[in-house]
This record gives sequence, C-alpha cells and structure tokens, in this order.
Amino acid sequence: MQSPTTFIAAILACASLPSILTADPIMLVGRIGDVSGKATQGTITVYTSVGGLSSSHHPTSETGGFRIDADSSDRLIVHAQSPGHQPREVLIPATATGVVPITIALRPGQTIHGRVVDASGNGIPGATVQARYHEPDKPIRRVLLDDSSVTDAGGRFVLDNVEIAVPFYVDVLAPGYPPAHSKRLKLEEGATKIESIVLRERGATVVVKVTGESGEILEGVEVDLFADPTNFAQSAGGSWLFPMGFRKQSETSRSGNARFTGVPPGQVAVQIKTGGGGVTGASGVTRVTGVATAASNQEIQISLIVPE
Repeated sequence: MQSPTTFIAAILACASLPSILTADPIMLVGRIGDVSGKATQGTITVYTSVGGLSSSHHPTSETGGFRIDADSSDRLIVHAQSPGHQPREVLIPATATGVVPITIALRPGQTIHGRVVDASGNGIPGATVQARYHEPDKPIRRVLLDDSSVTDAGGRFVLDNVEIAVPFYVDVLAPGYPPAHSKRLKLEEGATKIESIVLRERGATVVVKVTGESGEILEGVEVDLFADPTNFAQSAGGSWLFPMGFRKQSETSRSGNARFTGVPPGQVAVQIKTGGGGVTGASGVTRVTGVATAASNQEIQISLIVPE
C-alpha cells in the first residue's frame, strides 16, 4: 500500500494535469462508410491523452466527409461511429504532418442483452453499463462515446453496435456499489446474450465532517473524494467510467457532513480548497486533505478542520 504522502501526491496530480502540446498542427481529412464503400453519416471524435484526456466531437457531412484541425499528431486517436455500425478507431502516427488522409470502413453492429445482479441473483436497477474494448497492441479506449446503457427494474440492459471478434469488458457503475466489470468477453457473429454480471460486495460509505478551528459547523463546502487513483486507473480492469481513478464531489450539509456511497475498498483521500492555512497547492490554492482506509459495506468518518 502507498504511503499517505505518496497517495496525496497522486490525487493532487490527478486533480491538476498540465496540457503539453509541442508538435505542429495537422489537418485530418477523410470520410466514413460501410464495408461495401457506401457513404454513411456519423460522428468523428478526436482525442489525445497528452496532458490528460481531452476530446472534440465533429459530425460528418451527409456523405460521411470530414475535415478536422488538430493541435498535434502526438497520441492522437480518431474514433468513428455511425448508427447501426460498429465503432472503429484509427491511431494517427506521431510522425504525421500536414494533411493526413483517412478512410474508415464501418462494419454492421451487433446488439447484445445482459443483466446486472447482486450476490443473491436479484436484478440491480439504475446501473450504468459501458463497453470497453481492448484490442491487442492497442490502448484501452477511455472515452464515453457509444455502447452504453442503464439497467431496468430487473437489472437488464441492452448494448447496441457492439464490435464483433474484439476483446471487451462491460464496466458497471451501480448505486451503492464500487465500480465493477465483467470478465473479458469476445463476441462471436450472431451472439445476442452475455452471462449476468454479479456485484458481490457493496461499496464503503465515507462521511466527511468539515468544521472550523473553533468547532463551528461549515455548510456548503465542496469536498472531493479520490479512491486509489493510481492503482485503480492503471489496473487491467480500470474503468472508462473513472479513467483517472474513482472520484466524486459533494457539498457539506447543514450538519457539516458530505456523504459518499459506493466507494471502492482500500485507501481513500478527501480534500477541500480553502483560502488560508492548510496544505498549499498550485497557484496559491490551499488544500486541506485527509486519508483513510475504507472496507466494503462499512461506514467511516473523516474529519477536516479548516484553519482560520
């Protein structure tokens, strides 16, 4: 387990990532269509992981054409999607310059059905599910673009336009549960159903109490919670839903408490930004931070004192 000092440094790094674009601008010019060559209208999303994940969305013309200016070719990925088709991504070489031609052929998509249940087999409603693809020798996709759904009253969900023969996971974010995911899946032609995803343990509840030095209750203070941002984000099962690790934000109530549920077990850190004292961060921002260890289905309390 990381030391508290290392952990706090990690959450501050996650909270404030610089943008570093040094290469020359390029222009992406191309079109999308189906495998027969017929043009199809859709959306192009360009994203880069330089200086933190960022993306921009661009609808194509009726004939599938697009012209997009990009600040740099470094770590640039072009994501194409169109209704009724499997999405596809193209990695732009870091050496690309000037006008970069791109033609993307999209295959027909597949619809699959699944279910999210608890340890007793009961359906869990209101869970967000998201397909996350991981092709060999390619980076795990981390953008929320397509193939997402919300479970119904019986825990059932439907994912459209799922890619065939490409390894993927189904990430699950259910109320009161820590982020979870299915086993590694690979859809075959004609498959329409996957086995149920079982959420066996509920998450921890973390209550953060914020007071002044004299013990006065402070209402309306924004509190950020981070749960294991380095190990979770870098793990093979790391989720698109929280690409920088599990992070939530809340405000203190009239009782001075901010309450977080569904927190993954393990090390957690909370922080608030204030105008004086405490731990001074970048650009003169003052941070008051607390660290604790959370366990499944348990409630812990962290107290933060705001200096005068």
